[in-house]
Amino acid sequence: MKIAADANIFDLMGFRIGKPGLFKSEAIRQTLEKYLKNNSFESLSIPLTVAATDFINGRIKYFSHGTLIDALLASVAVPAIFQPVIIDSRFMWMAGY
Repeated sequence: MKIAADANIFDLMGFRIGKPGLFKSEAIRQTLEKYLKNNSFESLSIPLTVAATDFINGRIKYFSHGTLIDALLASVAVPAIFQPVIIDSRFMWMAGY
C-alpha cells in the first residue's frame, strides 16, 4: 500500500524506441528495491506465489522462491507494453499471455 500511495505512475515508466515493449521497467525496479530491501520470497512474512509466461514456449511458470523483484516485474509485464524480464535466460511476461 505504501508503494502505491507514494509512487507516481508516470515517473515509473520510461518510454523506449526500437525495443520489445513501449516502456522499460527500470524505474519500477528501483521503486521496488527501495521498499523491498530483502529481495527474496523467503524474506516475506506471508507466503507469496506469482506467475509469468515463458515467451518462447508459452508455458506459465510459478515463482515462490528465490529473487522476488524479477518475478514481480515479470508477472506484471504486459506484452508489447513493457519489456520482458529475463529470468534464467528466459524471456518472461505476465501470465496468461
